[in-house]
Amino acid sequence: MTSDEARDRFSDAYEGELSAEEQAAFDAALAADEALAAEYDDFRAFLEGTSALAGLGDLLDLRDDPSLRREFLMEPPPADAPDLLPGVQKKLRERSRGRYYRDRFAERSKLRAFPLVLGIIMVLILALSWFGLSYVQLELEAEPLAPIEDAGER
Repeated sequence: MTSDEARDRFSDAYEGELSAEEQAAFDAALAADEALAAEYDDFRAFLEGTSALAGLGDLLDLRDDPSLRREFLMEPPPADAPDLLPGVQKKLRERSRGRYYRDRFAERSKLRAFPLVLGIIMVLILALSWFGLSYVQLELEAEPLAPIEDAGER
């Protein structure tokens, strides 16, 4: 087994997923190359350190048991966990100047009610026009039109 092939199998060797022949070839490659053995030791130390920090021992059980995985995903976040979303949104708005992240409802301008007032005015104009036209139509239906006198007969 070459050094590159052994590097590709670091994860499998750490998890114990190599067959007996592959494990023997992997061990022989580590014994033959001190730099490769040092890389594997660093790899193992890194994974053991991260698993201790992040509790990966518990997470490995989640991979096999769907009910544990579901329970883990449904857990609420810790109460002391900070809410970072508002700060991140503010930074994005500031840095992009509203180009990439725009929250129109969180930061409104001074003309907050302008669209609402404009809409109400338009509805009032339409209502007055409708009432005015219906009144004119009712007046015309109530009074028959007098015949127009011919201008030449006067």
